[in-house]
Amino acid sequence: MMSGIYAFFSFCINTGCLILTVGKCENRKRRLAEYRVGNAGIVFHFFKEVPINQLRKEEKKLIKLLQKKGYKLFKTSQEQFIVQDRTKTEKLLSKYKDKMINKPFKSIDYNVATLDGENLDIRNLRPPSAFMPGETAMCLRKAGLGEEYRKVMTRFIPNGKGITELSKPEPKLIDEKSWDVWQVAVKNTEYKYKQKKGPF
Repeated sequence: MMSGIYAFFSFCINTGCLILTVGKCENRKRRLAEYRVGNAGIVFHFFKEVPINQLRKEEKKLIKLLQKKGYKLFKTSQEQFIVQDRTKTEKLLSKYKDKMINKPFKSIDYNVATLDGENLDIRNLRPPSAFMPGETAMCLRKAGLGEEYRKVMTRFIPNGKGITELSKPEPKLIDEKSWDVWQVAVKNTEYKYKQKKGPF
């Protein structure tokens, strides 16, 4: 199993744009297989091996680099960019790949022994996120044996085609990407409330 940052090119028939999709994964083969469910021809044109506890930071670093170089986001996506020059983009990705990760990482033991003496990687046992297909629940505090997962109280969850309303608010597991969006939504709600309430 290999964790890291990936990127691949694809062509959008509807817009005629060349798109660069970037992201992070804890298991390269599994993530690629998930993409190939919708498109069997997908390949990772770029992959940088990164320790799991550095994935989120490295993904943000790459996205920030692309934005700094003038790449525009594709529609409403936060991980897809419009590519004007593929060769130039490939050189940029190669340069990013050669850069060392800034801080040393702490080694984490993800292996757990079963009753029959085999070893399992607990990352493969992480529960799925209720908000984004293919993503696992976000770890709270320390990753590894005995890890805990972040939950949010919600009455609405996505179902792949729309939004499902639950009978009452329930705690649901959330992934890192959805957590970022969740926090933005909360901040916007708080801001609107303060604006509506006024100074008195």
